[in-house]
Amino acid sequence: MVPEKKIILFLALYSLLLITLCSVFQFDGLYGQDGYAYLRQAKTFFSVKSHSEFWPPMYAFAGWLFSLVLQNEILALQLVSIMSLTVSGFLLIKVVQHLYPNSKQTFLFVLTVYLTSPFAVRSGIVVMSDAIAVVFCLLVAYFIFV
Repeated sequence: MVPEKKIILFLALYSLLLITLCSVFQFDGLYGQDGYAYLRQAKTFFSVKSHSEFWPPMYAFAGWLFSLVLQNEILALQLVSIMSLTVSGFLLIKVVQHLYPNSKQTFLFVLTVYLTSPFAVRSGIVVMSDAIAVVFCLLVAYFIFV
């Protein structure tokens, strides 16, 4: 069983790797019309026009909060996705450890099955609400099982 501090350190390095790869390849995460709609919603979060559209508000709100610090809405939304992927990896490790307490390969399982999955990596670097939705689903599972 891997200590929790090492898991957190690995997930932080994993996030830095994703940020670095997106920076090197100049991928801003805006893929398809949904990404641009989330960007528009994050830019105009407290206007009437923003709430007249049917988009989940939590992702845009998190992007808007990060953009207050970063002064870049696109980077803020992409960081929300990357952080959501790593938090979901941590929660998945916790859920699997709770379900299988005697297993010593929980970290390796989550690493190989989830964190290297093309769908999970894609949802973690694209400006979409998929990754944050996975976090909330895993939070529900975590609080049900624990």
